[in-house]
Amino acid sequence: MKKFILYIFAITFISGSFLSCEDKLEYDGPAMCKFPANNSAIFFVQDKPDASYEVTIQLVGTPQNNDVTLGIVADATSTAKAGVDYNMPATVVIPKGSNLGTFTVTGIYNGIADVDSKKLVIKLEGNSEIKATTTVNTYTLTMQKYCPFIKSDFIGTWSVDDVSGYDGPYPTYNIVVSEGQGDTLIVTGLWGEVMPVKIVLTEPSVAVFALFIPKQDYFWADAYGQAWIEEYNTAGTYDPCEMTISTNYKVYVNAGYYDQVTSSKWKKVSTSTEPVQLSVIKKRGFSSKPLM
Repeated sequence: MKKFILYIFAITFISGSFLSCEDKLEYDGPAMCKFPANNSAIFFVQDKPDASYEVTIQLVGTPQNNDVTLGIVADATSTAKAGVDYNMPATVVIPKGSNLGTFTVTGIYNGIADVDSKKLVIKLEGNSEIKATTTVNTYTLTMQKYCPFIKSDFIGTWSVDDVSGYDGPYPTYNIVVSEGQGDTLIVTGLWGEVMPVKIVLTEPSVAVFALFIPKQDYFWADAYGQAWIEEYNTAGTYDPCEMTISTNYKVYVNAGYYDQVTSSKWKKVSTSTEPVQLSVIKKRGFSSKPLM
């Protein structure tokens, strides 16, 4: 028993000493440069002259007594083109006495396609005295055109493809989206039903577009009473660049459900707000299975 206790004490002492020494380790080699460990980001390019993204460079080692100028280039693996999709300086300066420097990438809004993103892979070259580390010497910036939510752009006719967890397959059909109050829009023809549905479009943060279908009265079913419609399980999304919507919904009554549409893909096809011919898919059957 005594040997066991002494052994544990020795191991604890050694481990504690090791950790203490490790905490005091400092880099004392030649100065080098690198990007931060988190060396990738998404840059949503907005339609304004100062649409820019700031990138940080780190100096590894003792801060220098003079400004340090380091070279940066676009790596050959980049899909973004200089002067077309972005502009970037050829050098970055780390001020004297500092370990950090920054430079700015300016996005060219009209150069980036609405749908496709572009990748700018920035390679750190350093200079004749301060070299880039062999790791974290590139920074990948994914450039995506930012299209703001403009409510009036969503008014018109949309095609819809529904995938049901209950029935189907269903043919593509059309709906009409019209003006609503505040941040809401009114949808007519969803699920082939004549009654309008209120949807709510929000942008809680830049380029995060969320769509909600709040619970609401939908139609009266003679056999089952009031029917409701709402999101099936999660909030949907929308894309103001591509003019697409991805959502889900369920149509149900107290006794069960008419349908659970696990995926509903919408695509704007015209600006017309003329009433559409209702699809025959509203004649779907009824299930007395418990609500999910």
